[in-house]
Amino acid sequence: MHVLAASSLVLGLLSAPAAAPTQTLYGVAWADGAGHLRITPMTATYAKPKGQPARYALKHKKGAKEIRLDYTGAAFSRVYVECHLKESEGQFNLDKQGFGKTRCPAKDIGWALALGPETVRIEYRGGKAIRVREFLNFDFASKTQRGQLKRLDDNTLLFNGRKLGYNGHLTFYRVTAKCNAGWLTGEPVNADRNGLGKKACSAADLNRALKGHKYTWLAQVEYYDVLGMALVVREVFGDA
Repeated sequence: MHVLAASSLVLGLLSAPAAAPTQTLYGVAWADGAGHLRITPMTATYAKPKGQPARYALKHKKGAKEIRLDYTGAAFSRVYVECHLKESEGQFNLDKQGFGKTRCPAKDIGWALALGPETVRIEYRGGKAIRVREFLNFDFASKTQRGQLKRLDDNTLLFNGRKLGYNGHLTFYRVTAKCNAGWLTGEPVNADRNGLGKKACSAADLNRALKGHKYTWLAQVEYYDVLGMALVVREVFGDA
């Protein structure tokens, strides 16, 4: 090789940008568009309760910011004994660290996320997930608060400034006469003495009531704090 050409090659290699390092995070993943998930890094502490499968206790990290990752092509491991089980049926397939061992195709990440939030350990580089492993969560404590509610998309709410995911299991209690009515439409015939809705409706009704509104509504929400998952939403009528 010509000396000048060889020198140019060496200089090119030296000046080439270094590949992004592989990073690892623990947290709760939610679907965020085709082939993508969103997750906020959390601290994870391993625990092995007596007579129960290994799991991790998650806690929020102060100042941690949400990350959006492309998971197409990622290695995926589930805690269940088969890829498409919706429930454990009392059986788990875990390694010594408490992570899922059942290998599944990357497309199954989207299938699993469509069912609800996934507690996962993710290895990623840049904006792309390389490996996604499920684990069992330790804490399912819920909170109930009043605050301002807004719809972000078909499975995400903004409540008091925090994102909460939800799925078809959510219950929506209305003050209105019908489930498919607009928010606070008509007389509050189904409000209790505290102005809270008491007519049981569906997640689809919640989505329909909030869709298209740019402003927020007063609501009472019960949610899993660690998972960031809304369980119950109640309309609030202030003058009931």
